Amino acid sequence: MAGNCVSGHQAPSPAEIDSSLEPHRDYYRELPFHGDPATFFWSNRGLQQGDHFTFTLKKPEKLAAVTILMRTDRYRHEYVHAGVPGFSTDGETWQKLADLNAATVNVELPDEPLHSLRLRAEKKQRYWLIIREIVLSDG
Repeated sequence: MAGNCVSGHQAPSPAEIDSSLEPHRDYYRELPFHGDPATFFWSNRGLQQGDHFTFTLKKPEKLAAVTILMRTDRYRHEYVHAGVPGFSTDGETWQKLADLNAATVNVELPDEPLHSLRLRAEKKQRYWLIIREIVLSDG
């Protein structure tokens, strides 16, 4: 279940969050969506190949871009070092948007309604995952 806010703006529609990763302590999955990059999701272990963090809109929306902010100043390696952000119009088939290998990712979205957005690890890594903010832009 996501928060009601995406980086200070109302979320485009109610959404759900699914992940193969459990949160460390009280760093819940909803925190990257409520507009405060000082709070964040933090996984409770290093990433395994195939681990994912998936945001699914209950009603698909056309959006222009997504920005994903990972890691913190203190925990500089806590991001996906080898992965893929994926876009889906149906929640089952995925389009690769870019290679994920930096702590900040900015990508334009296809000109189709977004159903789901997924971050997926392509390789095992010892570092945990911190997602500070996921910003969806409508233009």
